Amino acid sequence: MKLNLVAVYSIAVKIHVTSLTIIYFLLSILRFFRVVLFDTPFLIGSLSKTLKSLAIMMLVEEGKIELDEPIQSYIPSFTYRTDSSKQITVLHLLEQTSGISSFEGLKVTDKDRSKEGAINQAVKELSGVALSHEPGEIYEYNNYLLLGAIVEKVSNQTFSDFLNTTIFTPLGMENKLKLTVNREKSQVGSPTKRKFLWFCLHGV
Repeated sequence: MKLNLVAVYSIAVKIHVTSLTIIYFLLSILRFFRVVLFDTPFLIGSLSKTLKSLAIMMLVEEGKIELDEPIQSYIPSFTYRTDSSKQITVLHLLEQTSGISSFEGLKVTDKDRSKEGAINQAVKELSGVALSHEPGEIYEYNNYLLLGAIVEKVSNQTFSDFLNTTIFTPLGMENKLKLTVNREKSQVGSPTKRKFLWFCLHGV
């Protein structure tokens, strides 16, 4: 039986390329592995949404925020474009039914920013956004940027300071700032990881 050399070579090349791809993928994962110690920082990711929700509800219990109140009552500088008569409320932000698309939200949050004024800067960039649908009608995954801004306005503190004074310090969480101090020398490793860790703790 004659072998089709072209087919054989094609298969060999595919196997070789696939093997290299797998090896590269594994190495790219392994290079981020670290020995987990007592003070090893971890990526908080969207768990920060829980902290923002908690912060909002603490202020609701204090009577400083109303869930059904339009967000302009708290952050009047933020505007948006819509044909609907409905306004975005705090509850809409919590439920991720504000009408702001995931795409528009990520455009302003997936950026490396300085610590000071990061939330305000991102809110300014998002301001004027066109809603993709009517507030309260459709769930669409989005970040909690605007909730962080509301917390800052109502509490007259930065989001991180609010978390420190009302949540972390009372609970005796003394290492909560380890991820944000001197990002360039963070234990986390890659610049990308450092960036996301920092954003999450600062409410963006």
